[in-house]
Amino acid sequence: MIFGRNSLSTRMDHRAFAKPKRILVLDDDPILRMVAEPALKVLGYDVLLMADGLHDDSFFANLKVDSAIVDLGLPGISGLDVIAKLRASERGRDMPIFVITGSRDTGDINTCYEDGNVLFVMSKPVDWTFLTEQLQLALEARCP
Repeated sequence: MIFGRNSLSTRMDHRAFAKPKRILVLDDDPILRMVAEPALKVLGYDVLLMADGLHDDSFFANLKVDSAIVDLGLPGISGLDVIAKLRASERGRDMPIFVITGSRDTGDINTCYEDGNVLFVMSKPVDWTFLTEQLQLALEARCP
């Protein structure tokens, strides 16, 4: 066996020692939250589940998450408003945000990309394999 600088046996994966990334899943559908949690935990993520975005600005400013998956159709507050609150916080300014929605409203979808700077919008039902792949890519791209 040859051991070199780039040998697999000598490289250390920084993720093995890193604190797990925390993902916010914000959706009012309890079944979606129930499916999301194991789909993300199996990949080593810490998951924060929320059913609504009815929190003040300071809540979002102090929220310690690395990425967010947000439904547009939330009770009491729109997903677009939640995204704006996340983006207004220092931690959320550059955070990868993904949108899931049952809506086909192109105006809302365009607003997600233009004003919310989201990475992508996915229609329900959610393709968890694709979503988690995109999430991993986005978080790895941010890793030093």
